[in-house]
Amino acid sequence: FLENRAPKYFENVKKSLFLRGSSTSDVVIQALSDLHCIKKPESLLFTRKCEQRPFEDDTSLEFLCQKNDCSLFGFGSHNKKRPHNLILG
Repeated sequence: FLENRAPKYFENVKKSLFLRGSSTSDVVIQALSDLHCIKKPESLLFTRKCEQRPFEDDTSLEFLCQKNDCSLFGFGSHNKKRPHNLILG
């Protein structure tokens, strides 16, 4: 059990998940796609709109990350109070 958690000589690559909110500006969509291109083989880009808000309910976001084996995420949204919002976690 402890051998699995011990430090490795070569660590596993951290995959990332990029998704967009219900309303997203073109600036944020372009930023998400640029981040996806930088991390291309180890990233996933969801192009559909998600009705999620990461700071209100994080269970659905955690489920998506566990399902796709991703330890990093990027979430983009846009509204009047917070324009061009990009959350990385």
